[in-house]
Amino acid sequence: MKKKFKLLTIILAMSSFSSCTSLMALAGSEKADRELRGHTIEESKRYCAVSKVSTGECLEWRKRN
Repeated sequence: MKKKFKLLTIILAMSSFSSCTSLMALAGSEKADRELRGHTIEESKRYCAVSKVSTGECLEWRKRN
């Protein structure tokens, strides 16, 4: 009986650790997603003000109001 209880305790501990690790990974990915979304929104507010016609390279970026 003791061995079964010990085994169940270990299984419970492992599953709790796994769940906790999964939740931490999910929280980390949500934070990264928010940061990326914020960065994308900021980048979308910028436009190329001066570009080189021959290469299409942007020489000066400006931010929209």
